[in-house]
Amino acid sequence: MKPWSLQSPQAIDEVWSGVEGHRQAMTASGELAERRRAQTLLWMQTMLRDRLLGHFDDDPAFRSAREALAGDVAAGRLTPTVAVDRLIERL
Repeated sequence: MKPWSLQSPQAIDEVWSGVEGHRQAMTASGELAERRRAQTLLWMQTMLRDRLLGHFDDDPAFRSAREALAGDVAAGRLTPTVAVDRLIERL
């Protein structure tokens, strides 16, 4: 990558030209589409996790159990795996 100084309007044009060239290269290689695909899949997984946890946390008994188990994990009394297994058993 070429270092630029933005002291002149021509330098800004050069930087923008570099940005456009990079985007064109990523588009032509398919990398941009692959990154967008991976990003949308990550968004879907993140939203699913957030909504599922929110759904279960709406149940006061589940939320209380999760908080208690989190305390046990933080104190070293349980492993995260055991805590999650116990929460899943409650479903």
